[in-house]
Amino acid sequence: MQPDILRPIVEMLDRLGPQPETIARLRDLHPELHFTLCNADDIPPRRSPIHRGVGFSLYLVGNTGPCLSLTDEWESASGLVIAIEEPAEE
Repeated sequence: MQPDILRPIVEMLDRLGPQPETIARLRDLHPELHFTLCNADDIPPRRSPIHRGVGFSLYLVGNTGPCLSLTDEWESASGLVIAIEEPAEE
């Protein structure tokens, strides 16, 4: 996976929001990538996103072993985790 793929993905998420329908469209447009939608509290706090958008953060996911796992390495990334950020309570 290369960093230049990120821009159109972020643009779509900014426009349509991080919801299941958007993820389905991303999968159709990028069948070579794995997309996972989850809540931000499912991501370990020690992990830093590669991008923060309005209402979501993006993390790289790789499959270098038998299971998918978060990674910081673009070379081993095979997709993205889109973590939905809940609005802060006031």
